[in-house]
Amino acid sequence: MDGVLIDSEPLHERAQKVVFADNALNVPDGILATFKGQREEDVFEFIVREYGRDGMDPADLVRQKHAAYRSLMPELRPIDGSVDFVRSLQESGFRLALTTSAARHDQEFALDMLGLGDPFEVIVTAEDVTRPKPHPEPYSITVQRMSLEPNACLVIEDSLNGVRSALDAGCEVVGLLTSFERAALAAEGAHYVVDSFEQLRRQILE
Repeated sequence: MDGVLIDSEPLHERAQKVVFADNALNVPDGILATFKGQREEDVFEFIVREYGRDGMDPADLVRQKHAAYRSLMPELRPIDGSVDFVRSLQESGFRLALTTSAARHDQEFALDMLGLGDPFEVIVTAEDVTRPKPHPEPYSITVQRMSLEPNACLVIEDSLNGVRSALDAGCEVVGLLTSFERAALAAEGAHYVVDSFEQLRRQILE
């Protein structure tokens, strides 16, 4: 969802920086990209371990991050072409699922904002998994709930963690150039890398 359907990564970074500033955490900007596709719990456990102080509670920082992010959510915008892409596939009879590291509350808000209705047969969120991306569990759960073989599923991902998760679950993977460079997505193993949803739509539907 994040970085694929919605252009939320800048808002996540802003919310993280609010938490870092409020808690006097000196976290280098360059490390923020490595958090894409990971659960907040894992991100802030890492932050406390590497940059925190005795007595800091990762769970409290997660709560602060959620509050900061939700205050920014009215600014959410779709990734260019994402809404038309989903509608095109839905109208063409494709079965659709959503696998996200976001909390269910944030996922529901985002889909309402997009005005997509409910195109997804299966939705897997952070609450549904115990081992988040890059572990294959999120996509393995999705495939199982769809009652499909993994190699029958084409996953669209923007993050390196997401690509690795989908590959290890046995799915085919498209890397979308919204968060990482083409070379990085290809090096991670994405079967295809596309510049836009329009390019991907033409390849799938035509």
